[in-house]
Amino acid sequence: ADAYPEAGSQSYTLHFQSKDNTYSVDSDPTTVTINKKPLANTMLSITGTYTYTGDPITPTYTVSDGTLMNSDDYGVEVTNNTDAGTATVTVKATEGGNYSGTATGTFEIAKANITGITTTVESKEILANNEKNTDIATLKGLLTLPEQVTVTYGDGKTDELDITWAS
Repeated sequence: ADAYPEAGSQSYTLHFQSKDNTYSVDSDPTTVTINKKPLANTMLSITGTYTYTGDPITPTYTVSDGTLMNSDDYGVEVTNNTDAGTATVTVKATEGGNYSGTATGTFEIAKANITGITTTVESKEILANNEKNTDIATLKGLLTLPEQVTVTYGDGKTDELDITWAS
């Protein structure tokens, strides 16, 4: 018999034999059912640190129940895993496996460090201490301010971000 039998039902007949072989008897067949074990969140371990890259991130994870579980017993889905913030790993038991249900864990995606900002603003001479240039609304009237800025982050990736000018 297997040390860790598969989930399901199996019929057994026990055979009893005397030590001196003078008699033997068989039991009536009996069915033993091994139920699927429910997945638990503690079976999922997520490791590593992650920073925004602009691409979906799949973290390093293990699924274990004392020992690493057979990947035939489960499938994995990772969601909310592109933008900075909290992402989720969901482990779902497969139909023919030895487990049931789902287990979930989360991991954090940190904001990327911006390594450069590029934008262009026209040159304009503005007089210091002039009441005409004391607020953003007045400056917007004097200058053509950009609507976007190009930022560089990570391994030289760039992105265009909209600018919101405070009033």
